[in-house]
Amino acid sequence: MAEPAAVEVLADVHRGVGRILLNRPKALNALTTGMVAAIDRALAAWEDTPLSAVVLASSNTKAFCAGGDIRTIREHSLAGNAEASERFFASEYRLNARIAEYPVPVVSLIDGLCMGGGLGLSIHSAFRVVTERAVLAMPETGIGFFPDVGASYFLPRLPGAIGMYLGLTGHRLDAADALYTGLATHFVPADRLDAVRDALADNSGEAVDVVLNRLAGRSPVAESRLAEARGDVDWAFGTATLGEIEKRLRHLDTPWATATLVALESASPQSLEITHALLARGRQHTLRECLGIELALTRTTIRTPDFLEGVRAALVDKDRTPTWQIVSRGGRTPRPDHFRHEAGHRRPAHSCLGKHSPQRVVSADQVREEADRIEADLAELGVWKDVKRPRAYRERPSEACGRRCCPRQSVRGRGKPVSWRPCSVRSRRARRRKGDRRHGRHGAGPRGTGERCARVGRGWAPPARRRSRSVGAVGRRLRRRRDRPWTRRGSGRAVGQFRVTS
Repeated sequence: MAEPAAVEVLADVHRGVGRILLNRPKALNALTTGMVAAIDRALAAWEDTPLSAVVLASSNTKAFCAGGDIRTIREHSLAGNAEASERFFASEYRLNARIAEYPVPVVSLIDGLCMGGGLGLSIHSAFRVVTERAVLAMPETGIGFFPDVGASYFLPRLPGAIGMYLGLTGHRLDAADALYTGLATHFVPADRLDAVRDALADNSGEAVDVVLNRLAGRSPVAESRLAEARGDVDWAFGTATLGEIEKRLRHLDTPWATATLVALESASPQSLEITHALLARGRQHTLRECLGIELALTRTTIRTPDFLEGVRAALVDKDRTPTWQIVSRGGRTPRPDHFRHEAGHRRPAHSCLGKHSPQRVVSADQVREEADRIEADLAELGVWKDVKRPRAYRERPSEACGRRCCPRQSVRGRGKPVSWRPCSVRSRRARRRKGDRRHGRHGAGPRGTGERCARVGRGWAPPARRRSRSVGAVGRRLRRRRDRPWTRRGSGRAVGQFRVTS
């Protein structure tokens, strides 16, 4: 092996086990383009080698990997060298996919800090071993970025709404929380890590999980604080919009909800919108598709003022007071907690991936133009087939019925929808004037021509057939009842043509 002080990644094969050691302690093993390339070369060279396992670990106990070298990426963006940043992200995501699809079991020994890109290295491994010193998080929204390295794939697949909670807030997980969520598979005390390496090397045909189970310590999953707040997490973050999430957190009025609100309000509004849209769609895509979507977004996100400002406040000046970009709505600047929205109003659209100064107020039209350009770029890549505009850039439905649209019914009300249109196309007075009886009561049909949709479900409600008031029509109905007495309603038994009631 090469001199440890001169090499940032140490890779060798020892007794049938591939070993990769991250060795950049001064930067907490933050990944660079060279480190990613070295790990990828080692894994590619070992694909045809008969190995029992590949162990990925750190040379120090303070950090497993603190993520990518974001400070260098910011410098590239300021210098206009976007190609260097794109090469880094492309190689990093390619490495994540290789680890996930590797034919040999990869064991990540997470001892210390593991964030961002470090979580991307470990989460795609077959086995994730944590110690009592492990701390896991995806804090990208706090620096004007979004959870990447496949986070749009694995976060939506966590239990309940935990993935959305972790992605939006950047909440830090300890070993117990990591085991509870499934981000970690085994718990081993830190003083037994050397024994784990030796046992894997001395393995004589024994499965890797059997070896890990034999050396694992008592699982601290029962001490998970996230498990205690699971009900509140699912209720608050299991909604469709950021505004509803904030509303439910304020309704809870607990210390956990207060801390969560503080985390959301300190994050970049642009990052919150992007993260929410990515995680909402991530369950529908494969890992490679999610990585392709994230790569397309990084190409423009790293040029945004929020990213440059967030990295400056967190890693360069370290003043922790970023000035996020504010987007105007209707010519006025929204209030500081501008990710909120009230019922009946469209949520404020935030500038997504545009070149604007942090102090400049951007119009909503510019935001829509940027969103259209992003959608076109994603469509060209072919990885996002069903590109839809995020909720932040779509008009909200009218509050006339509380639904996006309502099915129109045939004039006779036979219960067969013939077309769809918004319920508020015409006013209630116009529908009454024209005698439109094709909507339910929530659509303001005349004289209560239909049942309320909520009583039937989410579908349509067949309107009642309007009866004529003419004398001839009344006579026809009476004769029809006389000739067909079985159609008359009532209790009792039928005798001849009449029904005898008790």
